[in-house]
Amino acid sequence: LDSLLKSLKAEAIIPMGRMANCHAGLFSNQKRPYKVIATFRTGKSIPFLQRRALRLADGLIANSHDAIERIKRTYGIENPKSSVIYNGCIRDTTSLQSVAPRSVGKPVRLINASMFRPEKKQVRLLRICSQLPAQIDWHLTLAGDGPQRDSCIQEADRLGLRNRIEFPGLLPNPTDLYQSSHIAIHASSKESLPNFLVEAQSFGLPVVAYNVDGVGETFENGKSGFLIDHGKESQFVEKLQLLIESEDLRQLMSQAAREYAHRHFSPEAQISAYIDLLKQLI
Repeated sequence: LDSLLKSLKAEAIIPMGRMANCHAGLFSNQKRPYKVIATFRTGKSIPFLQRRALRLADGLIANSHDAIERIKRTYGIENPKSSVIYNGCIRDTTSLQSVAPRSVGKPVRLINASMFRPEKKQVRLLRICSQLPAQIDWHLTLAGDGPQRDSCIQEADRLGLRNRIEFPGLLPNPTDLYQSSHIAIHASSKESLPNFLVEAQSFGLPVVAYNVDGVGETFENGKSGFLIDHGKESQFVEKLQLLIESEDLRQLMSQAAREYAHRHFSPEAQISAYIDLLKQLI
């Protein structure tokens, strides 16, 4: 890889993902004619070679401010040329000017689109929804696949919620689902910057989510969603019920969500940030 980069006369490389950063870690401490800009975009633990790349690289890109702090706190790594560039929303969202208000009929549709892994805590979402007053008309779609999906379906049956919850599996293009939903909910215990919430805001969905890791950087608390103290189920239920019952509040937060996403997560903003960073480092 090093020989290839030299033959291409590369001026800089930006490895994306664990394996790519591990490869960069192999030669980050070598004398080379190109810059290495390591990346950190995960809530998971990282291997030694990726940690070495983060420490020795000419620059470091993380996808949230929380991720930068987590690198310092967990691994003792402080790269002096660290930058934050958020994930961009790659979904084809309608322009702000032409977005029509969502339908206000019943039920109010809730959505979560995540891999069914232990840290994503979809079962916790079922427990939260089961505490909503019985007279409230809601429907929850849990999109995605993974090892926890079957146990989540069983829990929905046990709670008597199966007629209110849909499990469509992994959707290659969830655009229609976002457009037909009203509220995004998220109860994960570990995140970096969840793409689901980035996309939800881009489609104008107000959010109710636990305050873990980089979640609080995906929306504006009190304006485009509600950030809940981690583990406070009663607080989560209270804010979710408020949004379900208040159409006016949902509409206000929906517009704020689109504006927040446009400022922070548009592909144009990310491209500009990468270009500016490369100009500084090369």
